[in-house]
Amino acid sequence: MAEANKKFTAIHMDEKNPISVRHDLEEPFNEDFWLKVQEKFNSCTGISWNRAMDEVRTDRLITKHGRDTILVIIRDWPASKKYKEKPELVASLEYLISRFTEIILERDRDKEYKFYRVEEDPAGPTLLHLAAEQNFVHVAKLLVEKYPALVYLETEQMENKRGYLPVEKALMSYKDETAAYLISQMKHDWYPTCHSYSNNVNISQLGRRNYVTTQLPAATFPGALKL
Repeated sequence: MAEANKKFTAIHMDEKNPISVRHDLEEPFNEDFWLKVQEKFNSCTGISWNRAMDEVRTDRLITKHGRDTILVIIRDWPASKKYKEKPELVASLEYLISRFTEIILERDRDKEYKFYRVEEDPAGPTLLHLAAEQNFVHVAKLLVEKYPALVYLETEQMENKRGYLPVEKALMSYKDETAAYLISQMKHDWYPTCHSYSNNVNISQLGRRNYVTTQLPAATFPGALKL
């Protein structure tokens, strides 16, 4: 008997991430989640439904990542495949990150994040350094409003490298919007410090704003922000 010809249609099936490696943003809104949102909404006076959702999502993140939660959402989320391949989505991601960051900082009664540094990075950047490099200006504002001294904390000195302020990291990464905000939060007698890092970095590697600020005297430094 002649074998009948059979045609098969290939169907692409997306591989589901196992729960152990599932990205935080892929966590399901299951029955347990909605029950917790309802409980939060009912128990907190004046809270909106959206805020209750953010509170519960933040609780899940803290349960998973502990004190490193803000580090994970600022550093690791933008570097994930979804956002690394579509940088145009990062702006909307920052809005989400800023909402979670606000909740975490409101709960930071022990000032744990005031002195937080990335331990696995020899340079020991603060969370503000990371936000500056990502151009997360809304996150930067939340951090500075909570802990104003963060604008003056440098990274650790390393071999052949001095420490850098958050504003310097922003300028070196061409993040003018965040750099402008950080400069506006610094005391005037610190403006000359923002000039000094050009001694250790080739001027051709820096953004336009950095070039302008390193050329102007300290007295006119605020004027550079308008250029």
